[in-house]
Amino acid sequence: MSAMDTTDAAADSTEEPATKKARTEEPDTEPAAAPAPASEAPAPAPAPADAEEEEDDDAAKVRVIAGRRFANRDELWAHVLSLQRKIDGGVAEGADAFFLFALVTCHPGANEKLAPGAAKIGFDINQEYPDTKSFFVERTDGSRAGFSARKCVDELYPKDSTKSALTLGRQSMGAREYKESPQKKARDPPPRGAHVRIDGLSGQAIQYGEIKEALSEFAVPRFVDLNDDEGYAIARFDDNESAVKACACVEIEGAAVTVVVMAPELEDAYRKDADAKREAAREAKRGKGGKGGRGRGKGRGRSIRSA
Repeated sequence: MSAMDTTDAAADSTEEPATKKARTEEPDTEPAAAPAPASEAPAPAPAPADAEEEEDDDAAKVRVIAGRRFANRDELWAHVLSLQRKIDGGVAEGADAFFLFALVTCHPGANEKLAPGAAKIGFDINQEYPDTKSFFVERTDGSRAGFSARKCVDELYPKDSTKSALTLGRQSMGAREYKESPQKKARDPPPRGAHVRIDGLSGQAIQYGEIKEALSEFAVPRFVDLNDDEGYAIARFDDNESAVKACACVEIEGAAVTVVVMAPELEDAYRKDADAKREAAREAKRGKGGKGGRGRGKGRGRSIRSA
């Protein structure tokens, strides 16, 4: 090969191929993507997280009572009111009776309401308070026990949603959870001035749930202790400030009431009496199993609640 040929070859080797030059001289743009085949249509966008949360919330509100599905509390309460109007002054029959019997099992006092056995259920004048009407259970011995449907609904839709409706329904029948609970911490005593007394309830047939709901418009009580015989109730709050706010309540279910913070000496006497009653109840329950408590006497000491 001649020197000129060698030089020409070297020069040619330093030049880029024509096709490469053309590519480098094009503007910096992405090539257009090929259209996707019709069989490979783009997947639908995932549902927003908010929509999924709303669906979960809606599902959590569903309750099924006697085979009837209710989407929320308002729907359930509307059905209860329709039954009240339908059977006013009489006894429920068929599917209506089946529903009401299922509903009353969710009442916290279901054992006492149904014992020694239930025969009929309806809505009529309250035998204990003739000026009012309420749902009632007629027992096999001929006696009647009025009950608050609102209280049953409150148990199915508790404002404190830490417990499921299923658990509440089972507990109302005397059942207890089998799983072991973590070690309970010693409870701090309630602060001074956290108790109020509600007077004006005598003969009004006002239920626990109705008192709690009325007070909650001003401050949410921790518990309400209703004394039907003497026509008053005691409610405890988290602190004195909440108790003072509750004193603004002047009416419960149309009845004029007075709510006052209990004096320190009365508050102490009430707490002492309540503690004594709780301890007596524990002792009575432990005594059911005979000597040595549960598992050592005859049988296992299963407790049976009296009516």
